[in-house]
Amino acid sequence: MGNYWRGILMALGTALVWGRTGPEAKRITESGLSQVSVVCYRAFFVALVVGCWLWLKRGPEVFRTSREMLAIYTLLGCLTIVFNATGYIFINRLP
Repeated sequence: MGNYWRGILMALGTALVWGRTGPEAKRITESGLSQVSVVCYRAFFVALVVGCWLWLKRGPEVFRTSREMLAIYTLLGCLTIVFNATGYIFINRLP
């Protein structure tokens, strides 16, 4: 499979997964479970699975980086994942 079709399939898969986010978030809220907890569990699970996959696929050297890049990755991780996801949840709770 060429990179073009792989990209098309990945974009389609992403759209399908994100399309289910709204109804699932509503169902989670109606069940009484905190969406912030769900975001935290999901982020931890995904980081663990992807980290294990990278470790097995490329070895431990894939995790070695400079302090400057680690600071940038930490900042971007907080801004894009944690703040974006939880901010979206809290905005949707406003009356």
